[in-house]
Amino acid sequence: MPNNRPDDLALELLDMEFSGLTPLTAGTQAFNDAVSGGGHFLWAVDSGSNLHIIQAQPGMHHPVLTGGGEVYGAGQVVFEPGRNLVSMIDNMTGHFTPTPEISANFLQQGVAAFENAGVRVRFDGITDYGGRSPA
Repeated sequence: MPNNRPDDLALELLDMEFSGLTPLTAGTQAFNDAVSGGGHFLWAVDSGSNLHIIQAQPGMHHPVLTGGGEVYGAGQVVFEPGRNLVSMIDNMTGHFTPTPEISANFLQQGVAAFENAGVRVRFDGITDYGGRSPA
């Protein structure tokens, strides 16, 4: 799914740079440390099926995770500290909002990517926002 706000990318990347945060990719020690530390993050699965996260904060947007590239899924996630566990995952994203027809699969991309990265996902913590109708 393409970024539906590509004109915002340059400013979003600049905001990320000023925040001092960088995207973390599954399979790296930095990713594992972030998951273990817990907290609220944005997630995205890129077109190469790589899972990326970044700490959620005001002004942080999903396109920075992929440099503006297309995604198979994106949303928000909360990790429980010290438990290697996703307590909440959803598909809420304004830049890559899926249509209702693909919303569940869009979210499942994230669930599967976290599980493939060795991070357990609580079934009762999965929220599908249902996408939106095409504009």
